Amino acid sequence: MSDESTPAAANGTRTWTWWIGRMVVVYVVLPYVGLCLLLTLFQRSIMYVPMRSDGPIEPDPRNVAAAPTETIEVTTDDGLVLRGWHATWQGGTDHADRRLVLYFPGNAGNRSHRAGSCAELAMLGFDVYLVDYRGYGDNPGSPSQSRLVADAHAVWRHATEKAGFQPDRVFLHGESLGGGVAVQLAGDICDAGTPPGGVFTLATFSSMTDTAGSHYPFLPVSLVLWDRYQSARRIPDVTCPILMVHGEDDRIVPIRLGRKLFDVAPQRSAGGVEKRFVGYPNRGHNDLTPSEFATAVTDWLDAIEGASGGRSHGPAKTH
Repeated sequence: MSDESTPAAANGTRTWTWWIGRMVVVYVVLPYVGLCLLLTLFQRSIMYVPMRSDGPIEPDPRNVAAAPTETIEVTTDDGLVLRGWHATWQGGTDHADRRLVLYFPGNAGNRSHRAGSCAELAMLGFDVYLVDYRGYGDNPGSPSQSRLVADAHAVWRHATEKAGFQPDRVFLHGESLGGGVAVQLAGDICDAGTPPGGVFTLATFSSMTDTAGSHYPFLPVSLVLWDRYQSARRIPDVTCPILMVHGEDDRIVPIRLGRKLFDVAPQRSAGGVEKRFVGYPNRGHNDLTPSEFATAVTDWLDAIEGASGGRSHGPAKTH
């Protein structure tokens, strides 16, 4: 005698399985795919947060006493004219021996928010070029990794070819995302045989993929990210001195990602200067004081000066 309830039970099980599968698709899979799609389409709007200006951004007069500043214009290979500032150190007169910092800022704002940082770098004995990326401030265009690196190359050429600064007297400074730009530029110009005087970064990362993954571990960032800033792959080619400074409580770019980049950097520069990592306890992404950063940079410059046989690198150290 057959059990007529068995087919009914099987049908009921299949019905429940179908409804559960449908619920998973509707309430889990589709929202997840939609979120991935949205982040893929709008990722550059999340990564780059420029503050645009309707008119020219003039130097902040409050900083002129410490570092007289003028507007400069840099032309890129694709014909864009980028505006920025040249802050001048007042302690030196011999142009051939002056040092210049190319300052590559983070992903937000524009140069008006970094006027104080320009003055601080100038007081350490540097001239400073701070040229906004395309799409930032009063500059045309829109940002992406390849475009920002192209902008950095244009600034380098302006400094070394048009302004006449010696390559080994030009230093690259990158903060956060700007560290990715600086490392890429440094690798390129080291490969070309014209290494800069050094690279010093603040709160930067091994790659944007690592950084995004630390914030969105549930998303396939390694598959969908366009602008990856693979600094850990580029820094082994950097032959100049390297300094990395990081806050140990950084929640935006965790210090472990800074150390990951540092670990794959060359142990010493071509001139014998050992790489250096300085971590500051109880400091977040934007919390370092000017004196803390100045201490790290001036100590590093002393090491470079010692390796170069005492060539002057600016004013005496002040802590």
